[in-house]
Amino acid sequence: MIKSAKQNCLWIFASVLLVCLIDGALLFFIDPYHLFHETPWNRNRWSGNPELINEGQIRSLLKKTNDYDTVIIGSSHMMNLKNKAIAKAVHGKAAIKLCAHGMRWSEENMLLKKALATHKIKQVVLCIDWLAHGVPRLSGNLFKNMWFSSILWVWNKNFYKVQENINQIYNFKCNVNFANSSQFQQLRKDYQPTSYPSILPYNQDFADLDAYLIHAIKSNPQVQFFLLIHSENFVSNTQKRLFHRIFNNQRYFIEQCASLPNAKIYGFQNHPFVKNLANYYDKNHFCDEIHKFVTYCIEHDWYRITLENFSAYEKDMFENANSFQIEESYPHRDTAEELIAAEWKKREKDKTVQ
Repeated sequence: MIKSAKQNCLWIFASVLLVCLIDGALLFFIDPYHLFHETPWNRNRWSGNPELINEGQIRSLLKKTNDYDTVIIGSSHMMNLKNKAIAKAVHGKAAIKLCAHGMRWSEENMLLKKALATHKIKQVVLCIDWLAHGVPRLSGNLFKNMWFSSILWVWNKNFYKVQENINQIYNFKCNVNFANSSQFQQLRKDYQPTSYPSILPYNQDFADLDAYLIHAIKSNPQVQFFLLIHSENFVSNTQKRLFHRIFNNQRYFIEQCASLPNAKIYGFQNHPFVKNLANYYDKNHFCDEIHKFVTYCIEHDWYRITLENFSAYEKDMFENANSFQIEESYPHRDTAEELIAAEWKKREKDKTVQ
């Protein structure tokens, strides 16, 4: 009886050990998270999905990608920026994009460190997304290797698909017009006008700004940073709460970074395209024409925020917000050509006045 029990225990132990060895071998050879080596069937995996990205994949991507000197880092708002156009705008050779949904500042900091460790980076285009900061992530896989969780993905067929053109992975459906959607119709029904700036307090994020963004910029004077303060519309309650955060934190960020020789800050919250809901494909994301216009502005150093013009920028931002009328908020979708032509005309007029 005792001998039989011992044999059963040995068989159970041997079976568990065999399963562990098989799973370990599968994990090593398939290696969905690139913990041990790069695999040919998912070597270019970068989906923008926080559930499917990991430090190993990021490391492989940075190591194996063709020659580049510019990196684009940010949340989903940056995903449709075109790599070639951005590289041209910042006078770089080529750009690589490291973006994911709801990218938090701490995650941007981690990606920035890994990109700078390649010693290739001369320009960084970074998104300051006030809404994404602080949003809980569904997964810790971006930070941790978590080898045991990789076993779950060994059987995921998507990891066997080779995605050759990593610079073009993840493209939004920019032909969708948010102003024609049922989601917008509900927002229009629930909409309540708000006067900006209100006196409602909001928790300030100075410590996180210092720790994750400002310190990184100051610590890398050899790298030129192009910092895009993401613009938000004025229609939903989420955006209303967001503006309290912007008002409380934006000035601090400008004061800390605008005078740095390696930092250029751009903001478009004072531009009319922000309140034209036809320029969005959902309540948060701009259509492709806006991305083209923003890229053109970076190339020509338009809408640059400095210590000298920030008070005027903030004043215009408030006026833009307070003039928003939801029933007049979707006249037609702007094209990049229209916006660029209007901007040149405006600047020529300003020169004449001066």
